[in-house]
Amino acid sequence: MMTGHEFFDAVEQMEDFSFRQFNLFKVFFTDYAFNRQLNRQGQVWRQAQRQNSGRMILNRIIGFFIGVTQIIRLRLAHAPRTLSIFYGATGRITRIEDVTYDLYNARIVTESNRSQFVIVEDFDDGVPKTYSADLYISQFSLLIQAIRLLVRVFMSRGILERGERIAENNPALGYDHREAANIILTFYSNYLTLRIVLALLAPRRILMTCHYGRESFIAAAKSSGVPVIELMHGTVADNPFYIYPAGFSDLFPRALFPDRLAVYGAYWRNLVIEGNMFPPDSVFVGGYYLKTVAPQHKGNKDNRTTILITSQPTVQDEIADYVAYLKLKLDSSDWRIIIQPHPSENPDIFKGLLQSGFVEFGAKGTYELLADCDIHISVYSTVLFEALRYGVANYVLFVDSVRNRCEAIVSSGIARMLWPHEVPETHDIPTSPVALFFADYDSSTLFATDNA
Repeated sequence: MMTGHEFFDAVEQMEDFSFRQFNLFKVFFTDYAFNRQLNRQGQVWRQAQRQNSGRMILNRIIGFFIGVTQIIRLRLAHAPRTLSIFYGATGRITRIEDVTYDLYNARIVTESNRSQFVIVEDFDDGVPKTYSADLYISQFSLLIQAIRLLVRVFMSRGILERGERIAENNPALGYDHREAANIILTFYSNYLTLRIVLALLAPRRILMTCHYGRESFIAAAKSSGVPVIELMHGTVADNPFYIYPAGFSDLFPRALFPDRLAVYGAYWRNLVIEGNMFPPDSVFVGGYYLKTVAPQHKGNKDNRTTILITSQPTVQDEIADYVAYLKLKLDSSDWRIIIQPHPSENPDIFKGLLQSGFVEFGAKGTYELLADCDIHISVYSTVLFEALRYGVANYVLFVDSVRNRCEAIVSSGIARMLWPHEVPETHDIPTSPVALFFADYDSSTLFATDNA
């Protein structure tokens, strides 16, 4: 598992990544973490969508014209600097009383005003839900390709020179000069495209659920003078994208971070500030804004003990081994094991472990399952912290490759360490104060802090 230390130990000079007005070290850091680590290990799953080239081009043309039409409609209906962009995460949904919501945008939009938001996602997940997206980044793929050709023509020399410098000065990263130049080319093509999109939309502010992997969007916002607020969406405990070597905070203005970061509670704010990148005045408590099932533990009705295991692609082998261990140790008449794979992971590894009525995939959303289970187990997921709200026994399955993350979560007091050959118990319910980790969401706090 990649850690930030591996990347930063391999880098000689952070200024090697400066290109024009930005420092692109985080662009390379993100690529290093995902493309050069997880993808090469086969740990991140992307469903293949096979289309013939003619149909693909036709769909892109149609998508582009739909996107442009939406932008024109929005601009005609709203004055400049009045709309807020909500850039969420595709495929993250929640179901409450048979109504499907986007997990991240529902509360914020409901408690404000839908007409004042432009909801943006990377692509259409095909799920009908309350507050569906207005625009998809994928709708502008043809424009991105066209601008990429122009960037090749007019900026190729500067990009190649920067790629050579990065590759030659930082050989431990493993990039050759062509790979490094291609990363810069991709970034700049996306950046210029998104500048056009933002210039046409003229938003007042941007809310986004993740800063890493979205450097081009942040760069476009900064060039357009639009403030960006990141909404905490996952754990920052020992998260390499929120922990940097001491003294790196001087890169914050140029290295494509959001202007502000809204976290769930005071615990998270302290962790982010200790991470050496975000200045203290850029991190504030926005509260727990997710649309989830009410935190009232219901329990099951058949007197069996239900274990919920929330998986993650980086540690799925260890989780699968542990499920196999539980199958050998537990009686199916007394226990039920529910596996909830992460949206980005391939669940096939678990299929050989399934047993009807005993070991099954979750048929509900994660938060519905939390409300119904007796025991929750994960490795370092944010769900470990969220389980605190549901009053269930909570365990961190110890995985040596992410030892620091496991130990950091256990030291917070919200879960107990569970060793790979240990059966969990129902009485290990954490007593840590929920408010420390999850303050109440207050929309006035969120919208009062962007200086827009």
